[in-house]
Amino acid sequence: MRLQPTPLLLRPPLSCATSRLAAAALITFGLEAHLSPVQRLAALFAAAVHDLAHPGTTNAHEMKILSADALRYSDSSVLEHHHLEVAFTLLHQPGFNFLRALRRDEYFEFRAGGAPEPHPPCKRAQPYTFSLALPVALPVPLPVALPVPLPVALPV
Repeated sequence: MRLQPTPLLLRPPLSCATSRLAAAALITFGLEAHLSPVQRLAALFAAAVHDLAHPGTTNAHEMKILSADALRYSDSSVLEHHHLEVAFTLLHQPGFNFLRALRRDEYFEFRAGGAPEPHPPCKRAQPYTFSLALPVALPVPLPVALPVPLPVALPV
């Protein structure tokens, strides 16, 4: 049985307290000196949206019941991905996108903690191949590499 989700902004006083704690940690431990302004904004945003739209369950429970989120995120940090999805979905609503003033590189720094922008378009035109390695010997020999064109281009 899945519990009903809590209101969209889960416990605003808790969210506010978490944001204040994050700000205090950045200052107290001197972390702000090692972060860019965009990274500081991302840290405060992360604290503010932590547990946003929490369903009141655990990751283990979501995986056990095969929830839509567990399937969507392949059982990997299910609720954490859910919180971020809700937060960024809200940010793309009119009147909520305070990030619209950021340059493209700053936006990707905000989203990925300084990781580079998504990979450039693939320059490789030929299809990829993969090898099928089997742990047991078969009576019929198989080719070492089976050419299998993939439906999408992969980065080099």
